[in-house]
Amino acid sequence: MDLIQLPGISAPQQLTSPIYLGSHFTWGEATKDGTRIPEDCTIDGDDLSAKTIVANIILIAKELDIIRHAFGDSPITITSWYRDPTSNREVGGVRNSQHKRGWAADIQIDDYEPRQVAAKLSETWPGGLGDSVYFTHLDLRQRLGLAAARWDYGNA
Repeated sequence: MDLIQLPGISAPQQLTSPIYLGSHFTWGEATKDGTRIPEDCTIDGDDLSAKTIVANIILIAKELDIIRHAFGDSPITITSWYRDPTSNREVGGVRNSQHKRGWAADIQIDDYEPRQVAAKLSETWPGGLGDSVYFTHLDLRQRLGLAAARWDYGNA
């Protein structure tokens, strides 16, 4: 049984534990099997505590469960969720990546192409939304007062 200690949560969590009661998403998915534990960081001059990042992970997990239901409860695979600053650099993430805040996720939904997912969410998703041939990116940038953003990663 793999346990991780998350900032702001008193008891250690199993990697297989749901992020909140009833969630389809686990702490293992959010933290890349416990290799990316939230840590304090600064993003564009904004100091962010590890506890806030954990709270952000919970926020987007709730949104992901709503999306899962909207797609007929099709399973969602997480390809990337929380990234500490080091792992964000290693994967080539942008300097102000919302993944570092814990409220961005790259997903795949069974039986749907990323472009289909983005098209269905584009009318209602309030934050960042991007698609590639491999995944759909979602983030909660609107919580910073930023406008919704739409892009594709060059689906060729």
